[in-house]
Formats: sequence, C-alpha cells, structure tokens
Amino acid sequence: MKKLLAVLFVLVLAVGIAACDSGDSEDDNGDAVNSEQPTDMCGGLCVDGQYCFNGLCVNGCLSGNDCASDQYCLDDEFAIHGKCVPKVPQGCTSDGDCAVTQECKKGACLAPVPAAEQPDADCKWQSDMTDGCEATHLCVEKYDDSMENVISSECSGVPACGDDGTCPVDLGGGVCNLKADGTKVVPTKSAICLMGMCLGADDCPSGMECLNPLGGLGACIPKMDIPAGCESDDDCDGGLVCNTMIGQCVPDMF
Repeated sequence: MKKLLAVLFVLVLAVGIAACDSGDSEDDNGDAVNSEQPTDMCGGLCVDGQYCFNGLCVNGCLSGNDCASDQYCLDDEFAIHGKCVPKVPQGCTSDGDCAVTQECKKGACLAPVPAAEQPDADCKWQSDMTDGCEATHLCVEKYDDSMENVISSECSGVPACGDDGTCPVDLGGGVCNLKADGTKVVPTKSAICLMGMCLGADDCPSGMECLNPLGGLGACIPKMDIPAGCESDDDCDGGLVCNTMIGQCVPDMF
C-alpha cells in the first residue's frame, strides 16, 4: 500500500508539471523551441541512488542499473522504494574503519540514531522478537563488566545484507536476517545484518561458536574446551576415569 501511494503521488506531481509546460518555449527571438523530453524522460540527469519516473528523478532504485557499481538494489517490504546498498557490507575493528557518521560496534559500522528519533522508552529485546527500533535498526545493548546486566541501550542503523546474503563475521559474528528461502529470522526486521548473532558455526569467526541450544537465533561465544566423552575407563587418559553418569573423563579421586 505504501508503495502504491508513493507512485500515485509522484504521478500526480508529474501530471501537474506537464500541465504547466506545453512542451514548447520561445527563444530570445520569440521563435518556438521544441522542449520535448529525451527518450529516457530525465535526460540522464539522475545520479546513483535515483531512478527516472515520468520525467522526475526519484530517490531509490528499480534495479542495479540505478546504483553505483559496488552497490545493488535492495527491495524490501518495509521500504517504499528499493534502495542502493553495498554489495559487500563493511566490517570493522575500530571507529577508524568507518565513516565519520558511524561507529564500530559488534564488528560492523553502525550509524547511531539521533536522540530525537530514539523510541520514548529504552529499546529492549522482547520474547516476541521485537526490540522497539525501526525495521532497519537494531537495539544495541551495553553490559557491565560482569556481562550480566544491561547498563544502556540504543537503536543503531546496521548494514544491509550483501547481495549474496552475507554479513561481516570476522569480529563478533553476524547473520543476514533474510534467509535463502525468502523467510526472515526476525519477521519485524528488514534484510539487515544481525550483528553478533548466528544460526550456525559459519556465522561466527574462528575461535567462536554459535550458542543456540534450541536451534534458532543464537549468539557467538568463545569456544570452550570440553572434556572428551567416554563409555569406560579405557577411553580416558592416564589419571582419569570415566564417569558414566555424565559420560565424561574426570580425575580419579580414589
């Protein structure tokens, strides 16, 4: 519905402009000059990130031809128009890797949302997979040193998924909200990178694993050394015996 209203608005505007311009004008000598628009109607004046609609350059895109060579046209249900986004979302290790308007958080360049545009209440992830932020933003929570208590939170703009569905994973992991089958991990979000989150080991950097005991969306955590499993003492190294209750090799206490 939003897309239809937007197109109707642009169409009415274009008709109004046409009504004010008969297509002909006069030169300095008073002779008629044909000002009929060229074949593409916009005369090639639209820049990257715009497309031509009834002679007007409109922000957005209809295809990759409307975008820069390192971008693709992402069309999402939450947007009125398609928008040009990088083919490869940018990862980072420090703020210096990002534009001056962005900050490096969770391994990606995030754009803080101005205070005036933040939700009235602090954003927070709820059990229904909503966080109080817009569809193209995520609630980024800051924890205390114990990593148990949230001390602040804010909505941040996150990268769109790459054209191949990938996201930066080198620092804290990340997974595209739009799955290969067209479904979404978080239904209330656009095709964005869920930074620090994962569905499997491939979404995490080396040295980390995906903690998702229920098989859904999880978080990347450092790998932990787990004692070897066993069925009998013969499966254990010297000095260890098999605790068959838990199936793990443990020190021989007797």
